[in-house]
Amino acid sequence: PRRRTAIAQSVSTENLFRTTIDHNQPMGAKLGLRFNGVYQDRESWRDYADNRQIAGNLVGTFRPRPGTSLTLMADFTEAEIQVPIGIPAVGNDHLNVNLRGNVPLHELYGVPLSFNPRGPDDGQVNRTTILAAFLDQKVGRDLNFRISLFNQ
Repeated sequence: PRRRTAIAQSVSTENLFRTTIDHNQPMGAKLGLRFNGVYQDRESWRDYADNRQIAGNLVGTFRPRPGTSLTLMADFTEAEIQVPIGIPAVGNDHLNVNLRGNVPLHELYGVPLSFNPRGPDDGQVNRTTILAAFLDQKVGRDLNFRISLFNQ
C-alpha cells in the first residue's frame, strides 16, 4: 500500500463547477485510511432546476491477520436541489392538443398540488449520514463470511 492523493477540478460551458479529492493513507502494514469528497455546483438551462452537492466519505480498514479485515465507514451527503416546475413555453397562452382542443398551459405542467413556488430559492435540501462497520473473514479459498452493521 502506498500514499496517494488525487484532486480534480471540472468546469464546463454549461455552468458546472465540480471539485473532487481522493486520498489514500497507509498507517503501517495493517491499517489504511481513505477519504474522498466532492463539491458540485451546477446551473441548468431550465428555470429553477439548479443543484448543489457536497459529499464526503471516510473509510478505515484494519487487517489484523491474513483473511480478516475490519472496516469502519462514515459517509455524509448534502444535496440542494431546485425542484423544476415544468418547461415554460414562449408565446401563446394555450397549446393546441389534438384530443382536448385548446388547453391552458397550467393544466399541462404536472405541478404537485402541495407545491407552492415562491421563487428561485425554493429548493429542497437532502442530508444523509451513514455509519457502517464490516467484519470480513475469509474461510477457505472461495468463501468469505461478512458481518455488517449500518446506521443511517
